[in-house]
Amino acid sequence: MEPQKLLVVDDEAVFCKVIWAVLTDLGFDVTTETDAHRVQPLLKRGDFDVLLLDLHMPGLDGMDLIESIRHDDSVLPIIVVTGDNSSESTVEAMRRGATDFVAKPVEGSLLDLRIRRAFDLEHSRRLANTDGLTGLYNHRHLQERLRQEVDRARRYGRPLSVVMADIDHFKDFNDTYGHPCGDEALIAVSDTLRKVGRTPDIVARYGGEEFLLVLPETDLSNAQVVAERARQCVEALGLPGASQGKPLTLSLGIAELSAQDIVQVCAKSSLIRRADEALYAAKRGGRNRIALAASRLDNFAPDLDGDSGAIPVANPSTLQ
Repeated sequence: MEPQKLLVVDDEAVFCKVIWAVLTDLGFDVTTETDAHRVQPLLKRGDFDVLLLDLHMPGLDGMDLIESIRHDDSVLPIIVVTGDNSSESTVEAMRRGATDFVAKPVEGSLLDLRIRRAFDLEHSRRLANTDGLTGLYNHRHLQERLRQEVDRARRYGRPLSVVMADIDHFKDFNDTYGHPCGDEALIAVSDTLRKVGRTPDIVARYGGEEFLLVLPETDLSNAQVVAERARQCVEALGLPGASQGKPLTLSLGIAELSAQDIVQVCAKSSLIRRADEALYAAKRGGRNRIALAASRLDNFAPDLDGDSGAIPVANPSTLQ
């Protein structure tokens, strides 16, 4: 088994050197960093198992950094290691998303225990939050993350879009090639959607052969770019049937959070419902295409086929 990869962030180079020696002796693969501004780029590239983070570093608030990391990664174990062991700091760090808290000076065996416990805890959460077949977020975790993003978009007045995607004729695919091939297809489509999604995006298996992409800071036009890339990449997959001229394809419906959604009792349910209605319009329009959910105040929304030609169709809310 490969050693767990740790990222240690502290502005004191001496501390980094000492903690590197201690943790390396304990069998960990350790990377140290003294510049807090490099933490998030490192996390995006490094595939770390645990982050050890000092709260007080020049030029960057550690609490804000924790919150920002949590926005991109909800399960990475974050252990705060700092000389400020006040209860106020502990509570605030945990509220922002820290997994555990260790005070300096650090004793090696205790830190070893805390690291392994934090990893086990977050690993359990990861298993609870992901779909067993595809590794994408599951429906339960999706609902919580979407609620958070809706609240954030509403609070700061930022755009938020969702893309509902469904594999076309998947029952026929399963009947023709068998369920093992169907599972392989679901995994391949999931991997494709994960790669198409950007770092802040949330990609989840909504149920069966249906997927949902949550796109923060994204309006309807930019969500269309992501959806079209997903449609093209899935169509290009070399899955069974492609050699017979019948590639697996996606139909996709897109909705942007609107003022009409926000006034609903449950804004996230309204947003998902409109994306689902747009997906239904794409299916009715011939499949392997994108449909955009119109605002409740609009009469029409474009339906985009595989050639990216815009065809005016009735508001998806009327296609029952």
